[in-house]
Amino acid sequence: MINLFTNTIKRFQGLIFSGQLAKHISEIPLGFNRPYLVKGLLLPKQISMLAAPPNTGKSCIVAALLAKLAQGQPFAGQKVKRAAVLYVGAEDPDGIAIRAHGHFATNEDKATSEFLVLDRAIDMSNRNIAQKFIKDVKAYKRKVTANRLIIVFDTLTLSIGNSDENSAGEMTVVMANARELAQATGAHVMFVHHTSAADPKKARGSTALVGNPDTILVLKPVDKTRVLMEVIKQRSMPKGDDIGWEIVIVDYGVDDDGDLVTNPRADWIENTSGWSVPVPSTKGKTTHSAKANEVFRAIRELEAQARKQGSSFVFATKDIADLVAAPFDRAGMKPESLQKAVRETLNALVTEGRVKRIGSQGYQCVRKDCGADDGSTEYATIH
Repeated sequence: MINLFTNTIKRFQGLIFSGQLAKHISEIPLGFNRPYLVKGLLLPKQISMLAAPPNTGKSCIVAALLAKLAQGQPFAGQKVKRAAVLYVGAEDPDGIAIRAHGHFATNEDKATSEFLVLDRAIDMSNRNIAQKFIKDVKAYKRKVTANRLIIVFDTLTLSIGNSDENSAGEMTVVMANARELAQATGAHVMFVHHTSAADPKKARGSTALVGNPDTILVLKPVDKTRVLMEVIKQRSMPKGDDIGWEIVIVDYGVDDDGDLVTNPRADWIENTSGWSVPVPSTKGKTTHSAKANEVFRAIRELEAQARKQGSSFVFATKDIADLVAAPFDRAGMKPESLQKAVRETLNALVTEGRVKRIGSQGYQCVRKDCGADDGSTEYATIH
C-alpha cells in the first residue's frame, strides 16, 4: 500500500499547468493548524471587506483591529497573531492614529509597533500601479519582524481610480489585483467600504464586491453609540456570532489652549444579549423623491407606447433607464451605473408598497402611482 501511495505521487510530481506546479491532494495539509491573523475571522493571503453605513464607527473598529494586531493582543475575544500593519489611508490618514491611540497601553507600545500609515491612495484598478505596490510591500515585509501582515485600503472608493464601483468587469479587475497582492506578499488585504442604501446588509456597488472577498463584515447600528458587526460571508471557516461594539468618547488631555481633547474609541462588548437592530417602519410612508417621480414618468411613457403598439406592458430596467432624465445623472453615469440607480429606486418603492415584485418576472406598478387605469388587464412589469 505504501509503495502504491509513493508511486502514485511520483507519477504526477513536477506537472505544471500554465506555469503553476500542481500538488497531489495527499500532499496538501488538512489545515488543523491553519495560520491566522484573527482566529476564526481573518486569514493570511485572503481578502476581506468591512462595509457600514456612514457614521457607524467603522474607522474606530478598524483602528481597534489594527492596534490589537500590531501588539498581538486579542481582538473581540479572539486569539491574534502579531502582525505588521500597512494602512492606506486615502480618506483620513491622521484619523486612524487618533482612533488607534487609545488601544495602546503605553506610548512605548505604540512606538515599538510595526504600524505604518500611507497618506495617499493606491489605484488598485491599474495593474501597473498594483504591481509596483506589490514590490513596495515586499520591501516593507523584509524589514518587519512580525510573521503576519495586514493591508487596509480605506476607502474602496478612493482606491479604484476612475473605475466604477457598479461595474462588475471593473471591480473584478480590482479584486484580481488585490488577490495577487495577498498571494504575492502573504498579507491579508482589507477594503473599507459603505453599504448599499437599498440593502444595509450588502456592500454598495457591483456583485463582484460580494462574490470576490473571502470575508465580508457588515456593521449594523443598534443605537447612537452601539453597533453589531455581523460576518455576512466567510469562505474558509464557519461564520461566528455578531460582535458588539460601543463607541465611547475618551479624554486624551488638553491642547495648547488648555481645552480638553476628546476622541472616539471602539470598545468590545462581550455580552450583547438584549441588543437588537431596529427595523425602520415603512408602513404608511411614501417616497416623494424626484427620482421616484421620474421613474414613474418613464413607466407611463413606456405604457403609452405599448398601448399604441398593442404590445405587452413588460419593461426591462434598461428600457426605463433609457428614458429617465434629471435627477438621474445621465451625462456623468455609465449605462450600467444608471441602470443600477434606477433599480435601487424601484427596490425602495417595493419596500413602500408603491411597486409590487412579481416573482422572478419583475415588478408591477401600483396604478395610483403609475397613472389612471384605463381598464386594461395588463400591468407594467419592471425587470
